[in-house]
Parts: sequence; C-alpha cells; structure tokens
Amino acid sequence: MNSELDYQKYPILLVDDDIEVLETFGALLQDTFSVDTTDDPEKALTMIRTKNYAVILSDQRMPKMAGTTLLSKTHQLSPESIRVLITGYTDLDAAIEAINSGEIYRYIPKQVSSTDKEILIRQAIELYHTREEKDRLQKENQRILKKLAVQKKLSVIGYFGLRLNEWLSSILGTLEKHLGKDYNDQNFTKEINRLKSLMQRIEQIYRQTDFDIPGLKNQMELTNLNEVITHSVNFSKAFEKRGIRQDWHGIRIITKMDNTIPNFRMTKGSIQIAIEELLVNAKQAIEEKRLNNTNYSEEGVIELSTWHKTCQGKNHIYLQVTDNGCGIDAKNLEDIFKPFTSMSKYPVDRAGIGLTIIEQVVTFHDGQISVVSNPNQGSKFILEFPG
Repeated sequence: MNSELDYQKYPILLVDDDIEVLETFGALLQDTFSVDTTDDPEKALTMIRTKNYAVILSDQRMPKMAGTTLLSKTHQLSPESIRVLITGYTDLDAAIEAINSGEIYRYIPKQVSSTDKEILIRQAIELYHTREEKDRLQKENQRILKKLAVQKKLSVIGYFGLRLNEWLSSILGTLEKHLGKDYNDQNFTKEINRLKSLMQRIEQIYRQTDFDIPGLKNQMELTNLNEVITHSVNFSKAFEKRGIRQDWHGIRIITKMDNTIPNFRMTKGSIQIAIEELLVNAKQAIEEKRLNNTNYSEEGVIELSTWHKTCQGKNHIYLQVTDNGCGIDAKNLEDIFKPFTSMSKYPVDRAGIGLTIIEQVVTFHDGQISVVSNPNQGSKFILEFPG
C-alpha cells in the first residue's frame, strides 16, 4: 500500500439497488475514502457525467440494469476510471467475461471480508493514481520534446545565418576596400549600416539558440536578478559604443529595482540573453513608431523594474519591461511567442525570433511571461520567476 497517498482525494462511486448494502458498505468506506452512493444505475450515469470518479463500484444483479452493462457504459463516459464489479459466486462467469473484455479491473465477491474489500479499493485507487501520473509525465515529455524541436529549428536557422554573416562580411569588406571608408553617399552608408546590424543580429540568434537544456540545468546557481539586469543594460550600451548594434540615440533606459528581492536559482547567461532580447524588442518597437509617425518627437523610454511577493511561504520574483513604442495589435498577442511570427511591416528588424527565445528561457526556469500592449502606446512584458 502507498502510505503517502491521500485516498480521500480520489472520489469513489458505489452503485447498488440494495439500500441496506449501500448504507453498510458506504459507512465502512467513508472513514478512509470519499464515497458517493446511489441505488439507481441511470442516476449513476448522470453523476459520472458531472464528476470525475477514480473508482466506480457496482453490484451485478440490479433490476434496472446489470452491473456489467452499467460499467460498460461508464467506460465510454469515463474511460480513465477504475471499474470494480461486486458479485456473488453465481455471477462469476459474467465477471470473468467483463474482466477479459477489459471493461472492469477486478471483481469483489460479496462474501469477502471488509478488510479485503478495503485493500482491493486501495489498490484500485493506487492504479488510478499511477496511470494519472504516467499521463502527466507523458504530457510533460511531449511539451519538452516540442520545445526542443523548436529550439533545434532555431539553431539550424542560426547556423546558416552565421554562414550568411561571414558571406556578408566578405562582401562589405570588398566594397569598403574599393570605395574607400570615406565614401559619403548617405543612402549607401545607411544600407551598409543596416547590413552590419543584420549580421550582428544573425550572429546573436545563433549564440542564443545554441544551448542544451540538460547542460544548462547543471549551470543553475543562486543569482541576484538586479545584478543580471545591470550587466545586460551595460552590455547593450557597450555594444552601442563599439558600433556593433544600431545606436540607442533618443532612447532612455530607466531601472527601478527592488534591492530586497531574494536570489533565485538561474542560469545567468540565459537570463541575460532574455533581458537583452527584451531591450532589443522594446528598442525596435520605439523605432517602428518613429517610422510610422513622421512628426514623432516623443522621447523613447524603456523602463525595467523588479519586485517580489511572498505567497503561502514562497517567493515570487518579477521583472517588468515597459516601452512607449508602437505596441502590438490584440489579434497578434496570442502568436507573439511563436517562431518567425512578425509583429511588423519591417520583417528584418522584428522577425519574431527574440520573443520565442525569451519565452523558452522563462519556461526553462519554471517561470511565466505575460504581455499587455496597446497599439501606438507601448507594451509591458512581465516575467515571473519562482524564488
């Protein structure tokens, strides 16, 4: 028997036309199990339609419906339930046939002791629990495999992007060699800078998607989120000074951090990647708003704030990234974390890779991410991590 299992959490339905048996058997089980009873097979079917039962027990000989017939019908309504037939020795053939057909788990002879009946019901609940846990693990495995499949596709894209990066670098080097670095055609220079930015983005995608989940689990350590945010903001500004990433001119980054937030287990590198992607996404949203509004003069603002809450003795750490950019249409909000879903008419800049990576990193840390956005007003991304 499973000493750790709370049998009361797994409801049982007992069906018998004999009221005295229902009262006696029900009273016997009530102390250990959560039991519902009925003397009407048709009512039992109605009850099963409205409530999930771990175990369904039915007497075989009932005037309105045989127990094997009832349990056969419950198999269609609640296939995950464990079905047990209560029968006398004269009905053994029907019980054995029902077992062989796979429609019932076991039968209980009416003559067995109360202790044996309780043991069999415990075993039935344990079987239900085992199947339920197996199903949960299978679903979890499918979720992980799906995530890995997306990650693998992104890694392949990133790899070929890296090769394209090398090819573009060679072309740019040749052009600069023949035209000279002082060539001052503004349109040409603008396109060259866009290509450079694209090359940096491609290399970044490759770096971000080429990570192994089992390997990352081994790298988790207690880290302060505020420190990672500070490093990520400084990292972005350092890129600007080196001319690798498009400049942040006219965009102000504000940090409002709660210095009391506790450390939590994380892979520092992947959290940093997620924060950098949130910054890039906010920056691109502000730039797109400017492109769509020729008279736009508002200062671009990106605000990163942190806080924490304690609920039922557990810490929850929050990171919020807000921008006053172009925002996202409501019809697109459900799809923003799908790979290659473009939120923009400028697909080179906002190709939907970064948000997918952010969602993967947050999920990997058993966290959650939510988005609030209004077109032409901006977006708010909220990341929640368990402490």
